[in-house]
Amino acid sequence: MPRRPPSKPTRKPAKRVVKAKPKAKAKPKAKPAAKPKAKTKPGRPGDEVSLLQEELQAALGELARIASDENSARRDLEAQISATHTREDALRRELEAVRMDLRVALADLEIARSRTE
Repeated sequence: MPRRPPSKPTRKPAKRVVKAKPKAKAKPKAKPAAKPKAKTKPGRPGDEVSLLQEELQAALGELARIASDENSARRDLEAQISATHTREDALRRELEAVRMDLRVALADLEIARSRTE
């Protein structure tokens, strides 16, 4: 299924209301900046529903992409762990073989030493 970029909702920018300046020369008090509120036109619930559906579809697509990436990373990690365990087992067997060779060589040395005495 081809991925498509999430569509951005198109809304008309809200009109700014210009307030008249006070006539008095008193300094205005500093007020915290108010956050602009998103205005929706009443009477058009179908547009809002379709917009929400588009946003939901975009979010679901993004979630599917993230889940796919996460599964891929998990599989890669599991493959690395499996390869590490395989290497550890091979090294463990090789170490045991070297120990056995050393025991045999030590036993042969003891036998040769006892013969020479």
